[in-house]
Amino acid sequence: MAGRYEFYNDHTGFTTGTAQHINEFTGTVERKFVQHLITRAEYRFDDSSNAHAFNKDATKFAKTQSTVEAGLIFVLEPDSK
Repeated sequence: MAGRYEFYNDHTGFTTGTAQHINEFTGTVERKFVQHLITRAEYRFDDSSNAHAFNKDATKFAKTQSTVEAGLIFVLEPDSK
């Protein structure tokens, strides 16, 4: 398990196109099932404290967004026997 917090201050809007402060929280869970197979699930929450910066649909924007990911990783390595 791992957690991460990031804060970004784009005070001029140079990077994101809008002057804003962005907070991001990510939580990740990883599990190894067999010798060469790892699963990973991740939840991420983004928050712009002062701008509607995230696409909500084709015509609207929101101040927050949540994303969920799941993945399988196949590790190619020689057996350690």
